[in-house]
Amino acid sequence: MKWNKTESVVYMKKTYIESLRMIAIILVIYNHTRELGFTLYQYTSDTGAYYLSVLMIPVCKTAVPIFLMISGATLLGKTEDYRHLFSGRIVRYAGIILFWGTLQYLRYVRTGKAELSVRGWWNNIYSSPRLETYWYLYLYLGFLLLLPLLRKAVSGMTNKDYGYLFGLSCVSSILTMFGYFSGSFINNSVFLLPSVFFYPLSGYWIDNASDSSYGKDALKYGLTPIISFGIFGFIKSVDKRYLHSAGLKRMILAAGDTVFGIYLTEDMIRNQIVKLIVHIRADDFVIAVLYTLSTFAAGVVFVFIMKKLPVLKRLV
Repeated sequence: MKWNKTESVVYMKKTYIESLRMIAIILVIYNHTRELGFTLYQYTSDTGAYYLSVLMIPVCKTAVPIFLMISGATLLGKTEDYRHLFSGRIVRYAGIILFWGTLQYLRYVRTGKAELSVRGWWNNIYSSPRLETYWYLYLYLGFLLLLPLLRKAVSGMTNKDYGYLFGLSCVSSILTMFGYFSGSFINNSVFLLPSVFFYPLSGYWIDNASDSSYGKDALKYGLTPIISFGIFGFIKSVDKRYLHSAGLKRMILAAGDTVFGIYLTEDMIRNQIVKLIVHIRADDFVIAVLYTLSTFAAGVVFVFIMKKLPVLKRLV
């Protein structure tokens, strides 16, 4: 059977990875809902909504780690020279930052939140994006720049090395929690575990782990101190246990393919969705969930359409 390039790429995608993409972007959207969701606990008088809102805070903070773990799982096992890395990934990604950063800056100029100037535009692109949620674009660019070195690292690492890395992260997490409760924080220089190092390596480790015992893996990953590590391993375990129909697999892969575009456009989409959500009468937390899922659904449709336009396809 002869496949073209596009068919080959789609065939290689994994449903659990695309499912994780969707979970992560939904958590990102919820994280950006402010008083309607993420900071709802500060305003609601409903006890149930208060505790659900508080519970969602640490869960939402796993979105970026999950995205980085996905990148580790999908990119660290590949081989490419520096020329292809820069021409095929880094230059394209820099173009995405330039295009969407400029678009968001002009949105702020139009609404009077920024003045139109070359210095203002340059600061928005180079130093501090007007849309704060775009900070992840720069973190991911850092990951791409480190990609050749991270690939060298995983090529020589054993399970014992990954276990050691994960153990360091657990100790660091516990000491950080202790610091918040006690007011005595450990010197940050002790644990140099930058997110662009730890999470991609962890994602690569889980993705390449043996799938012989799904229930055991699900339990092991679900009880770890790092929630994002647990979500990643748990979703992989569940995905391996249940076979997807061809139709469901196509839906998951298609929706997962829109996630990066949703991240780039969700601020604009949320601003439109909120105009509809405010008219719905329901419990506070239900509103927050509807707001999040409606933004995600609208984003899937919007980005899917954008991907059909050749001029925009490579920008989302």
